Amino acid sequence: MVCDKIKKKHNGRSICSLLNYTRFRVTALVNAAYYNLPEDFLFPGESHDFWEMIYVDRGQVVICHDEGSYLLKAGEMLFCKPDVFHSARVWQGKPAAIVNIAFAVDGSVTVPEDKIICLSAVERQCMAVIVREAAQTYIHFDDLPAQVRLAKVCSVPYGSEQIICNRLEELMIYACRSGRNIHVESRLVTTESPVDSDGLADRLQSYLQVHFREKLTLEKVAKAHNISISKLKRIFRESTETSVVAHLTALRIKEAKRLIREGKHSFSQIAENVGFESIHYFSTVFKKHTGMTPSDYARSLRAK
Repeated sequence: MVCDKIKKKHNGRSICSLLNYTRFRVTALVNAAYYNLPEDFLFPGESHDFWEMIYVDRGQVVICHDEGSYLLKAGEMLFCKPDVFHSARVWQGKPAAIVNIAFAVDGSVTVPEDKIICLSAVERQCMAVIVREAAQTYIHFDDLPAQVRLAKVCSVPYGSEQIICNRLEELMIYACRSGRNIHVESRLVTTESPVDSDGLADRLQSYLQVHFREKLTLEKVAKAHNISISKLKRIFRESTETSVVAHLTALRIKEAKRLIREGKHSFSQIAENVGFESIHYFSTVFKKHTGMTPSDYARSLRAK
């Protein structure tokens, strides 16, 4: 342990006690980009094991989390925690611009997940430094939406990425402290225009693609998008000409066939991996959709 090895004192305090002042540390940058979003911009969604910060520099953007869709205005910021599915689109078909920083953190962070952060003068200065340093460091900083190409320029300014990480840490600390944060419920987007309905259908398909391995219900999918079950069924069928359940089942069978071809898992493991509650139900559904049991399908692969 550090405490056992370091015995030096600094103003009467051990170095160990000074190190304990660090609550968390940004350990890696995954993305750093300024995106000019066109009027038809729609990001269908994703979830990942790192943090993501979205700051609106111009216009307005709708950020959709598992719990609903919220309006983010210019000068406001939102942190997306790891493993939270989220998507984004411009508001009412009007262009916007955002700063997007994705990063990994080591330590305990208590940024409120239900708050939109209104930046103070100090926080805006932190953001300005992040933007300036990233623009000097990465070739594709001012990029087309929404690509991640974290390539460095030929001559990176000394310590630029450390400066970016330090300012990110400051922003997250200020976000934890701030009393100016807006509760997301006050920015809940509850109505959809015809254009928004098309975007909703895309987000629903993306959500199923990410979450099909889980034990999903219509109620859970509808709640994740802040809509009723009846609207979920209608929007999905109008856009895909099939039902949510049929689409979900097709995703699971497709993945099951891939895993069987891979030959590394038992049928019980495959059934669990693709979201079926039992091997018996998995076999029944698999045969209904392919005309073969999982065993028959595996044998047909070996015969080729």
